[in-house]
Amino acid sequence: MKVMLDTSTIIAEFILPDSKFPQMMRHIIARDQMVLSKRVVQEVKDIVRDKFPEEELAVEYFFEELSFESVEDASEELKKRMSTAVRENDLLAAAVAAHCDVVISLDEEVLNQHIEGMLICTPSGYMTEANG
Repeated sequence: MKVMLDTSTIIAEFILPDSKFPQMMRHIIARDQMVLSKRVVQEVKDIVRDKFPEEELAVEYFFEELSFESVEDASEELKKRMSTAVRENDLLAAAVAAHCDVVISLDEEVLNQHIEGMLICTPSGYMTEANG
């Protein structure tokens, strides 16, 4: 499965290392294909630099060593063929354009969307599906 993560989910990996996030990341790395938009990677780096500067090198190392498919935002041409809700959310538009099966997020705006053939869930929801 192709699994896209949002900014909040990756940030949680760094600030909540004793939680469910490391288990979820290990599962994705071992069994699925992680997909990250270039926008999300840059947002994570910017947030960590501004709010958690002591973690900046760890984040750089994380992205250098992590195996993932890097994708651009969806093109304007492709967005025109998407529903308004998807078109207005860069993460979901990128996930549709990259043919992702799963989007993992902590953002209610993302979690409240429905896209046919795509699971949109929290990290806990992903782990429940993965272990179910």
